[in-house]
Amino acid sequence: MAGLAAAADSWLGRVARAETDSTTTRVLIDPSRRIGALDRRLFGSFLEQLGRAIYTGIYEPGSKFADSNGFRTDVMNEIRELGVPIVRWPGGNCVSG
Repeated sequence: MAGLAAAADSWLGRVARAETDSTTTRVLIDPSRRIGALDRRLFGSFLEQLGRAIYTGIYEPGSKFADSNGFRTDVMNEIRELGVPIVRWPGGNCVSG
């Protein structure tokens, strides 16, 4: 019973008592609250085989900028400079860095 009384006076209790027919939504952000570290691989990118994104984009074996595997080093350097930790497209991953 004491726990119930404490919860009723807490922030959670106030939220629980909020009216359900209200059209106003509030979001509270507490920048000092840290839940855990984020894995930087969450901020990766993906490529899709649309237009020139893959062929003549990042993969162009005949280009003077291509490495021995056909990937364009100029594009890969730009991706690294942007800090993109992982680039993914259907069929596999290309980890930069």
